[in-house]
Amino acid sequence: MMRMTLAAEETPYMLSVARRSHRQCWRWSLHNAAAQLLILLVIPLGAAAAKDCPYTPKAGSAERKAIMDALREPAMKELKQPIVFVVAQFKICRDWAFLEATPQKPDGGPVDWSLGVYGDAVANDMCGGYIHALLVKNSGRWRVREYVICATDVPWVGWAEQYGAPAALFPRLD
Repeated sequence: MMRMTLAAEETPYMLSVARRSHRQCWRWSLHNAAAQLLILLVIPLGAAAAKDCPYTPKAGSAERKAIMDALREPAMKELKQPIVFVVAQFKICRDWAFLEATPQKPDGGPVDWSLGVYGDAVANDMCGGYIHALLVKNSGRWRVREYVICATDVPWVGWAEQYGAPAALFPRLD
């Protein structure tokens, strides 16, 4: 049995690398190159996903329509009239959406607040006139998680923590 002595700067790892066959080194180099390539491909994708979160869906897009329609149904029931939204803020991040909008009639006229439960609030200047909503995409479908009509404050302040939604969705309060 041959006994090897290590020089002060040599380690057992260095000797094991030195004893590898050419084929083993080639495989190791190939695996190393594949790992580096994978890292180079994954990091930019992750950065792109982070960069695009949050984003605002384009007007007329199917995604925007699906979110608006999901909110429109409960809002129309509460306001007791057909409505469309004039968007002030609209952000999507992964499977979450935040929307701040003013409801109006489909013909562009103002909502008749007296038809719903907000008549007194509007008459007493206790209605901000906005709808704030948090929606989540579940099983491929957008669903309203929380919404507030006629808020006079900032109802979304606790929604990120309460529902686990990304904080980047919500307007910053500086």
